[in-house]
Amino acid sequence: MNVFLVDSGHLYKIDSALLSKRVHELQIHLSNLADIPLDKQVLLTYQGRALDPKCSVYQFVTAERPLFLFSKSNIECHVVQAQSNLPVDPRLQEKLDRYLNDGQNCDTLKAGADLAADYQKYSEEIYNRTKQLVQDQELQRNGWAAVINNLDGVTAGFNRRVALFHDLYDSFLQNKEHYSTMLVQFEEDVKVLSQIPLAQGILNKMRSSNMLDSIRLTRDQGLGITESMRAPDPGASPSSTDLAHTPSVPGLGGPFDKEKEFISLLHWIEAQDTQNSLRSLVMQCSRAMDQINNSFLPRVEEDVEKVKMDLQAPGMRDIRGLEERLLTLQNLILQTEKICEEQAANANTIRSQQENFMAQGDVSVLSDLITAHREQLQRLHSNNRQLIQYHSKFANAKVELCQNLLIRLTWVMHCQKNILNSDGRLTMVCENLTRVKRRFAVLEQINIAPRLYCMCLGEVARRNKFSNRYKSWAKGLISKVFRHANLNLLVHTAQVDAVVGTVLITRITNIRSDNKIRG
Repeated sequence: MNVFLVDSGHLYKIDSALLSKRVHELQIHLSNLADIPLDKQVLLTYQGRALDPKCSVYQFVTAERPLFLFSKSNIECHVVQAQSNLPVDPRLQEKLDRYLNDGQNCDTLKAGADLAADYQKYSEEIYNRTKQLVQDQELQRNGWAAVINNLDGVTAGFNRRVALFHDLYDSFLQNKEHYSTMLVQFEEDVKVLSQIPLAQGILNKMRSSNMLDSIRLTRDQGLGITESMRAPDPGASPSSTDLAHTPSVPGLGGPFDKEKEFISLLHWIEAQDTQNSLRSLVMQCSRAMDQINNSFLPRVEEDVEKVKMDLQAPGMRDIRGLEERLLTLQNLILQTEKICEEQAANANTIRSQQENFMAQGDVSVLSDLITAHREQLQRLHSNNRQLIQYHSKFANAKVELCQNLLIRLTWVMHCQKNILNSDGRLTMVCENLTRVKRRFAVLEQINIAPRLYCMCLGEVARRNKFSNRYKSWAKGLISKVFRHANLNLLVHTAQVDAVVGTVLITRITNIRSDNKIRG
């Protein structure tokens, strides 16, 4: 498993044993390995998905792609930590100068072969470092793509909440006049509800539970025991007397007994929520109406517009010219590879000629060999310097890309911070609007409760009347059908007895004929 630190372009090899661990344990390991505090680490998949510290690591890891790590400490401090050092110089220049000044003997020939091998080894190390620099920059490009995917996901969630806010706010504005009307009519609604008694049948059912005691407690503590909340006085106005003396409703008990305690529909509604009273609900709705005024929307839209402007900063999402630069570096890598192959060929030639000389011992060719080897070693040295120049180009390109990414990552952190702040306010506003909508929905139910209650009483009476009529009709129908069937059975029995005889039927079935009509 690999973890790539994008802002510095460094790849970390992670023990596969951590795959079965939690992401939090991986972060602890990275804090020791890369010296990044836990709260300053950001881990993303190549798709831009943020790693959940409570989940297992294997849920986010793929075999082909590394996890991308970001250090918020480096981004906040604008520190570029690009690692692109050359391999340790084995002092080849000093060795070459000493070789060129040595005499022409067998030791000089062997020293030339050893120096050629050193040049070859150093060239391969430079090539490997250079190739790694290109791979690091390609991974940095992929890491930046993951950041953009993550930012797009955060932005999409923010836009959904903005759309939800507009829906809730538009709904509030459409119903604002209706809400104001309900607040004005509340006192009248409470007065009507306090004059509507519960049917005796409902009270009888509630006596078997604790609900009636709860209603009494709510009535006595919340509304107070007043004469207006007791059973209406016989000399009261016709309207209140008519409401109190509810006609008998079949299925719900007899008419309201004015000698007994008076439990109104208002008492029953208040008992449904003993923690909050209707009057506190109205006060909350009234305060909400005052807070959500016409200047409320511009303030929220100003925050949203600021976030959108930050997200649309020109030249930030795309790193212009990055693909062309990576393609150029790939071409340079091919040239570097050719130079390394040439270095290997020259070194092998020098070593092969030195081995042949030692095997044959022909001293006459020693001077020519040393002269040829000195030319080849100077060519090796020249190629080596060219490789160092190529490495410098790759290293500078990586440093420049790190600086470029640092500016863009700072922009991303700024955008996400603004989104977080605005999203928090937006979420709070949406929750308030949703809460206000629910409260006014309760107020709406209070407003229509008298009408619905009376309608339900009428429906119960209608259904009870229909049920009684249906039972009476069904009872008469069953009696008629039974009498008709019994008569047909007797007629059929008489016909059979007349044909085969009573004795034969009695012997077969052990059933005696009975000519009496039953039922």
